[in-house]
Amino acid sequence: MLAQDTHSNFLRNRLWVDALKRWEKLFKLPPLSMAIASEGDMIRYVSPLSSWQRSAKAFFDDLQGDLDRFEALIGKAHEEGERMNAFTERFLDDLTKLPPATLVRYLKRFLDLQETVYAYGVAVPLVEVGGTSFIDGRARAFLKERAPGRFQEHYETISFPHNRGFGEEQEIALLEIFKEVARDERLIRIIEEEEGERLVRDLGEEAPWLVERLEQHARDHGWIYYVYSGPAYGVPEFLLFLKDLIRKGIEPEAEIARRKGRHEEMRRRRERIITELRPDASTRRMLHLIGKIVWGKPRRKDYQSRSYWHAESLYREIGRRLGLTLDQVRNLPMEELEAGLLEGKRPDLALYRTIKECHCCLDDDGTLRNLFGKEAKRWIAEHVEEEAPQDAARELQGSCACAGPPVRGTARIVNGPEAMGKMRYGDILVAYATTPAIVTAMRKAAAIVTDEGGLTCHAAIVSRELGTPCVVGVRMATSAIKDGDTVEVDAKEGRVRILPS
Repeated sequence: MLAQDTHSNFLRNRLWVDALKRWEKLFKLPPLSMAIASEGDMIRYVSPLSSWQRSAKAFFDDLQGDLDRFEALIGKAHEEGERMNAFTERFLDDLTKLPPATLVRYLKRFLDLQETVYAYGVAVPLVEVGGTSFIDGRARAFLKERAPGRFQEHYETISFPHNRGFGEEQEIALLEIFKEVARDERLIRIIEEEEGERLVRDLGEEAPWLVERLEQHARDHGWIYYVYSGPAYGVPEFLLFLKDLIRKGIEPEAEIARRKGRHEEMRRRRERIITELRPDASTRRMLHLIGKIVWGKPRRKDYQSRSYWHAESLYREIGRRLGLTLDQVRNLPMEELEAGLLEGKRPDLALYRTIKECHCCLDDDGTLRNLFGKEAKRWIAEHVEEEAPQDAARELQGSCACAGPPVRGTARIVNGPEAMGKMRYGDILVAYATTPAIVTAMRKAAAIVTDEGGLTCHAAIVSRELGTPCVVGVRMATSAIKDGDTVEVDAKEGRVRILPS
């Protein structure tokens, strides 16, 4: 198992596996044996590691150390993402009068564009999983050799994103709204003391301008948290962000200035480190590229999140015409939807239920297959190696994603939005991997611990933005740590200890 994820539907899982085939053709690489195994709301990315590593080696052999070509791939993924967003924006128009054939064409084109973006995006996971020594491993080794006493500090500077991402642009835009809120103690008191629908209602009466601003903010930025299936964030979620800013005593003007200036500050620090350590030309190029990679992967995912958000309107119109729910549209094969729209055939809802329960999408050394229900469960039982639980382990080791002093707190397992309600300020968030959909919970965490992740993972990037200690790649953290355990996180050392109750 290479990774886990949540709330990923069949149409998305199918196109992700199809994208691997496109990746192989684009770069003339050996076939990858890969699968997405879905059970309920949990998916696992699985592969014989030798297959993943074989493709990575062939890819890097083809590059022959040409970092400019690797950087060009990041640019190509963004170019394709922008092209996809430009196309899918039309889904927000009135679709009710379009003929069925146009809806089919739109859906096929959307899936094709997503597949292309995924294909170009495979390069970065290959760096993280199969070819770490190509970039990140070499950078770590160089910094440890030249500056062992300042390794963590230098590594965080070198790997800091080169540019602001969509998420940080959202934060700055919200801080601009917060500047006006902070001038009114009455509004601060209402936001601090009230919750949910009552808060939105009272603000609508007391400060309609604020609700209007937040509604526009949600239209501009709410899609960032959509991922595959949403929902997008709206006024209630961004009010929780405002609560967080108030609770933490953030001074908006100073924070805006800090956020706007820190990329330039980190650029200067990076240049200073490189000048002091005097790397050769190849290593210098590599050290410059790491921050571009860390910025590039989440930005590519954000383009995809925006188009998945656009596609919800298309899915809803297809569902309206076929008498299907949004979830049913997302979890039926393209052939079922096409036959329903063009031939008037009733979609097979028994098939939907089977797919929803369990399915596998496979690229088995070049052969693409879909398995449903019992057949999928049998394949999982025969092919997916389960790691042994580590209930007895009291100390776990991972990698530092964001340093900080050791912290203690109550562990909360949060693998999806439905679990965010149990997070309290000062808790330790533990997850398979974080996603934009659980950022509200991440803002409350005293520390973050994930089973998975590396240089470019979501937890690493967001923890740095928040200044929250974070340890990634702990592997069996969600197995060894239970909800309610008291844990100590020493992020600088990458160590997580489960303490006696």
